[in-house]
Amino acid sequence: MAQNLKTSVDDAREDAAAYVARLKEEVNKELSSFSRLRETKVHDEPFQRTPTLKIKRYLYSLTHRKEEEENKKESKDEKKEDKKEDKKETK
Repeated sequence: MAQNLKTSVDDAREDAAAYVARLKEEVNKELSSFSRLRETKVHDEPFQRTPTLKIKRYLYSLTHRKEEEENKKESKDEKKEDKKEDKKETK
């Protein structure tokens, strides 16, 4: 039963992705080249919302994700440097 459920969930995700891709193609046919959709993503979880029920768009923007990734890389680099300095100081 669990395996059938997993298969059906995977099938549902594939069907949703295919539907969104078809919808994107149809919409892009009617839009100007500068207005076309470049990327679509199907979210498994609901969007985070503000107290007034608006979607927190900044959490889902591409630039925000890129900034987060860069900040993570920088913090990892800083931690590595701190560890190297600590090792030098203990010697």
